[in-house]
Amino acid sequence: MSSFSDVFAELRLLQSHLKSSGNRLWCLKETLAVAYRQGQKENDFLPRRLRVLKTEEQLKMERLLHQLNLLISTRLDSTFIALDSDDDIKALGGIRRTIRYIRNAFAEDLSLGITLTRLNRTLPLSSGE
Repeated sequence: MSSFSDVFAELRLLQSHLKSSGNRLWCLKETLAVAYRQGQKENDFLPRRLRVLKTEEQLKMERLLHQLNLLISTRLDSTFIALDSDDDIKALGGIRRTIRYIRNAFAEDLSLGITLTRLNRTLPLSSGE
């Protein structure tokens, strides 16, 4: 497995965890709103517990985004990207799509655009993307 395939696998795993965490945050937010609509007060057990769970999930999301930044900065920060095989090209295409998805869905404010620009220069957009 090439280095790019390893990075792609790590990115896909992070993407999966980010999706799960994002979905959980939305669910907690909606459940909290329903509890309030049903007459629960701020200091009742359910709203307090839901707020704690929401805070924990937000911290988890921040840790995942930190892992993403670490992965990008340590494994894809090179200004020169050498492609050794067709597998590298495929992996880089997958990396580019995954980073673009993560940036659009979860991390617009992160500096993923720089990495995408570098990948776009290295690997021109294909008609399938």
